[in-house]
Amino acid sequence: REQDLILGTFGRSAWVLDDLRPLRAWSAAPQKLAKRPLTVFDAPLARHAIYKESDGIRFQGDAMFKGTNRSRGARMSYYLHRDTTQKEIKKIKFVLIDVYSEAGTLLRHIETQVPEKNGLVRWNWDLREKGVEHPSLEKRDRENKSDPGRGPAVTPGMYTLVYSFGSYKDTARVEVKDDVRSSSTTAQWAEGHAFHREVSGYIAPMEKAVAQLREAKKTVDGIEALLKTNADTVLTKSYKDPLKAIKEAWEARRLALYGKENQKGYYEQPDTWSSQFGFFSSYLWSLRGAPSPNVLTQFGHFKKQTEAQIQAINVFLGEPWKSFETFVLEHPIPLTKALTPVSLPQK
Repeated sequence: REQDLILGTFGRSAWVLDDLRPLRAWSAAPQKLAKRPLTVFDAPLARHAIYKESDGIRFQGDAMFKGTNRSRGARMSYYLHRDTTQKEIKKIKFVLIDVYSEAGTLLRHIETQVPEKNGLVRWNWDLREKGVEHPSLEKRDRENKSDPGRGPAVTPGMYTLVYSFGSYKDTARVEVKDDVRSSSTTAQWAEGHAFHREVSGYIAPMEKAVAQLREAKKTVDGIEALLKTNADTVLTKSYKDPLKAIKEAWEARRLALYGKENQKGYYEQPDTWSSQFGFFSSYLWSLRGAPSPNVLTQFGHFKKQTEAQIQAINVFLGEPWKSFETFVLEHPIPLTKALTPVSLPQK
């Protein structure tokens, strides 16, 4: 009746295999599924479950035994049968999944790695819409074209997931309901989504500003690499002070954003932007429905900090970066065949 399998051992333990329908479909007609490269199954009911710590326990340590909860989000399943003799199938690296609302609005694009072996594939949709990229000084190497995560939680309702595996397509449906303990109304959910959009309006420009810092560091590193291969010691020495000044100015911006690195022991840096953002994100991630007064207060702190950091980065891109850029243009470095020029970022 519940489409799940439960194995019990007379009170000592129990183990649950969620959603038997894909296995039942396979056992009923294995040859039929094997003829199709992609077969998608509707998901069981998904809930926006509210989680909390166990009573009397602040942190779950190794000494505390507990069972494994059911995975969060929507439990999605599809059966993949890849015939590697087909050229089109052999080259495919990702299964593409588009999530649509009941009104037909595209909410998110997801790409998952094609498994090495054929068979049943399980994955969890986190019940989130498309988000925005979060600021990072680390280079992003992402081969697939998935939308950024961390978007707002979807409103309770019916959703359609369209799978694409090359030219093969199939569709799954999933119903999402709120936690039975929640009292959020449709209007409150809409207010929560509007709040998420407002927050994204600060995260997106912050990401662009940090990307400029990332490119500036790439430029400086490239110039230093070129200088190491150059035999003109006069030119090399002329770069010493300008490089030192720009690196110190860049490091000041990095410290304000992310703080000191590799600190031992318990070490907090609450004044950094990343700490402020992390603290606020914990509230934002658990938000369902309209934001509470506490969330709005934290958002006020986050906005103030973000605006200040973007302004400081823009000041850096004006001066001292413009002076450094002018110096580089006036003191060109001869290039070797092994290296290519590094472009300077524009404000």
